[in-house]
Amino acid sequence: MPESLPMAKIRLAGIERKMHKNAQFAEQYRAEMANYFDKGYAKVLSSDEVTNWEGLVWYLPHFAVSNVHKPKKCRIVFDAAAEVGRISLNSQLLKGPEQARPLLNILVGFRLREIGSGYP
Repeated sequence: MPESLPMAKIRLAGIERKMHKNAQFAEQYRAEMANYFDKGYAKVLSSDEVTNWEGLVWYLPHFAVSNVHKPKKCRIVFDAAAEVGRISLNSQLLKGPEQARPLLNILVGFRLREIGSGYP
């Protein structure tokens, strides 16, 4: 895996520029990130943890998405598709079986039975 820190820093600089230009966005983004820390989804690493880590490291950039129906709330998206040298975290993970049933199977299930099962 290539070094992803420079890419993640560039993406973070973009978020910081947007926060500097828009105080409301900055407040929402910080609140959402604080929520991640409060719930234990994220933590601040000590300098010892950062310098003495052995193993593969991939820095995952993030960005905000807003919903037009909820203008006062932003959702943070972690971008596993971000690439460094045409390699992303998504491209390195094993793909599992398809979990969603095909829509056609679901519709046929309703035609065959009173309660559709998804499998004809």
